Amino acid sequence: MRKIALITLIIFMAAHVGAQSCTNCSTCENCNKILKIAPFSLNVLVPKPADTGVVLLQWRQLFWLSTFANSKLFELNRDCMYFIQPLVKNEDNEEVLRVGMGESGLVLPENSNPSKYGDYIITGSVSSSGSNYLMHLELQAACSMKKVAAVDVPFNPSSDPEYVKQIAEQAATQLSPLADKINDFIQRERKSDNEFAWGGGNITIKPKKKKLATGEETEIEITMKDCDGYALSNRKINFSRGTISGFAILGTIGGTVTPSIVTTDANGKAKAKFKMGSGKTAMIRAHHLFKKPSGCEGAIYGLQPVNGIPVKVEVEYDLVTEIDSDPASAFLPIIEGGKENSYFTRVFHAVFYYYPSDKPDNMLLLVAPEEKIGVNTVFEKEEGFFFYMKSQKESQAKIFLAGQQVYEEKLTDANSEANYGSVRPGHPSVFAFYKKDEQEPMRFSILFNFKNEEEDNEIGTGSFPSDAGVREGEEGAKIIKKKITDTESPYKTEYIAELNRKLGDVSSVDKLLGTHFKEIREALNYKESGKEHLRIRMLMPY
Repeated sequence: MRKIALITLIIFMAAHVGAQSCTNCSTCENCNKILKIAPFSLNVLVPKPADTGVVLLQWRQLFWLSTFANSKLFELNRDCMYFIQPLVKNEDNEEVLRVGMGESGLVLPENSNPSKYGDYIITGSVSSSGSNYLMHLELQAACSMKKVAAVDVPFNPSSDPEYVKQIAEQAATQLSPLADKINDFIQRERKSDNEFAWGGGNITIKPKKKKLATGEETEIEITMKDCDGYALSNRKINFSRGTISGFAILGTIGGTVTPSIVTTDANGKAKAKFKMGSGKTAMIRAHHLFKKPSGCEGAIYGLQPVNGIPVKVEVEYDLVTEIDSDPASAFLPIIEGGKENSYFTRVFHAVFYYYPSDKPDNMLLLVAPEEKIGVNTVFEKEEGFFFYMKSQKESQAKIFLAGQQVYEEKLTDANSEANYGSVRPGHPSVFAFYKKDEQEPMRFSILFNFKNEEEDNEIGTGSFPSDAGVREGEEGAKIIKKKITDTESPYKTEYIAELNRKLGDVSSVDKLLGTHFKEIREALNYKESGKEHLRIRMLMPY
């Protein structure tokens, strides 16, 4: 695991995430399943004064505005979005974690890759305004750098940190709620630019006939809507292969669509024809390329099976955990320092269709990566990311005799590690769902396949697991099976597997196994907090 240099690390929010309920956010929850904010520093444009007295102290207070503002933004908006601390490149072109004050502590977008860490960024500046100052705080789209919203707050020179904090929090409060500002920005952009969409929408394909003989043709009606139900008009929909960010998008298989590209009308609708090939089944695949609110490239997909109904699966997962430990506390007074803090979050969302084949009797679903793509598994959507950060303070060993120190040795340097990764397009995660048998309960498992998450890569994610699962009967888990009675639906059975649990509490484990993990953790001053949520919905045609 590569070490990332620590430059004046302070703990103000790091990379926390709150609950994803968005009950107080006045925005579209369906459209913001994975919404990331990267907070950067304010660019202090005020030259350093030659004065070494109060004026210099006032100037140094300007660098605290970033910390106070970002901390307040996190406090006010944490329930609706993920805050991820960006890395920046140093003079050796290495990515470092730089969270701090002063000229060396600035974390500016031009020294980073904003779109890697967020859909939006927080940035701004501090400039002179006559004999006073002006704080400019701005929310920007990460790829296009378009201004989403901004506030300006004038203030007086001051060496009082409480006054500086009030100014920063005033700006952050005026810029919040961020979700409202983002929502207004998206509505404006979508109306004025027909290449722009919120994302997360869908293309619905309805063939007049769903069972076709070889060479038989049928009309298809196509409807494209954004995630909030907004009809996407005057947009091109492609039924052939394509690419996005250098990765392939699969096209229609088992037949042909004519024309291969259609344009939606004012209601987001279009028509075409599909002709069946010589195979037993076919899959009509459509996609539309658009600009995300961040300005990055995105795609909306649509799929429609012909002559065969696949299993439809939707997976939603999010995990956040924070660990504080102080191993030295168990060895005082011999060892001092060495406190550690680590933070990890993973978010994942996938929708795919699966044609079961060659599976064991007790397995309802098995999707392995790469070799199954385009054969018996078609992904409509797979998106996600993880973020990992760890910091450790310097530690020393000291020995005292008769109250006098006779020995000292530094054990570890202060250091930090950080890593970010996302799903691998074209290399999906591995899924399996097992029915109940004599030995095992019903269970679902997923093995994530994210960039930079394997331990043999240059950067890893510490001891955090790269898999997740739901097992019937375990704490916080439930699996529901029910029959579908809708005569219009091609599906007959629905499975919902869900896991909701808090992390860090080992009391139940101690009670079950007769162990003493809780006491050991307390002795080592080890604290873990967080939550894990996993939901799988499967629609079966049988």
